[in-house]
Amino acid sequence: MVEMRFPDSTALCDPVRVASLAVSLLQSEAYQPLLLLSSKFVKDRHRLLDGSPFADPVELFQWQKDNARELLQLWDAAKDMPPDTPVYYRVWDCETVHACVPFARDRWSGRAGLVVLCRVENKWLFHNLLETPAGLEAYCQDWSKSMEEAVDAVGRQNESLVVKDVCDDEKEYWESYDLVMDDKPVDATQASGSDQVDSDDDYWAAYDKAMS
Repeated sequence: MVEMRFPDSTALCDPVRVASLAVSLLQSEAYQPLLLLSSKFVKDRHRLLDGSPFADPVELFQWQKDNARELLQLWDAAKDMPPDTPVYYRVWDCETVHACVPFARDRWSGRAGLVVLCRVENKWLFHNLLETPAGLEAYCQDWSKSMEEAVDAVGRQNESLVVKDVCDDEKEYWESYDLVMDDKPVDATQASGSDQVDSDDDYWAAYDKAMS
């Protein structure tokens, strides 16, 4: 049994620390503690699909079918991710901000394992575990290496975007920002982020059964 102390707000402000903890919990099959660190969407998915015949426990924390579980075995849970681990950011709309953190790379095939985090108020929460067969650079080519760059990137495509400085302990990460597209507020449901929702018939059949 894994004993977990829930991280303080400062730790949750650091995407590398959150990603490191999330991968360690997945590798050790500590799924309930990981739920405490997960986004609302992951919690809802877990609640609806837990116990369904198709679901591997790790798949309940993913939005696609891939071989990311294999890459978990390359992770050394005894070590934290180095502080200089690269983090990539993407602002999808006024309510959806993601960070992508690599945790493993298979040097033979070139595939990489990634943790996707979702920004909620002033903290990062686990949102997805995925494998990118083409490698980190190919997957993150449309992402930015800093939050400021991510905001600028989406701001260039939309009329207005007002942000505050990056998170620093007690300080809020976002004060407020408006995102307007074609003179209408952007619906957060229009952008699902980087996660590739599985369209497999078995997945949706299980989902519909859980919903019914």
